[in-house]
Amino acid sequence: MKENNKPKRNQPYCIRTFRCPECGNHAYASKIGAVTGNGHKKKMYCPWCMEDRNMVQVDFIKHR
Repeated sequence: MKENNKPKRNQPYCIRTFRCPECGNHAYASKIGAVTGNGHKKKMYCPWCMEDRNMVQVDFIKHR
């Protein structure tokens, strides 16, 4: 393996928690790189509403 290619397992990442504005269901998404703050909106599928919703980020946990 070349020195300039780092394996992804060594990169810092965070787990973000999103809340559906309609039903209140929580969904999780990981992110590598810069952290997004609370209030960030992301279009995600909600299994309870069975539709794509603009979910709002309510929390994040940074790893490594």
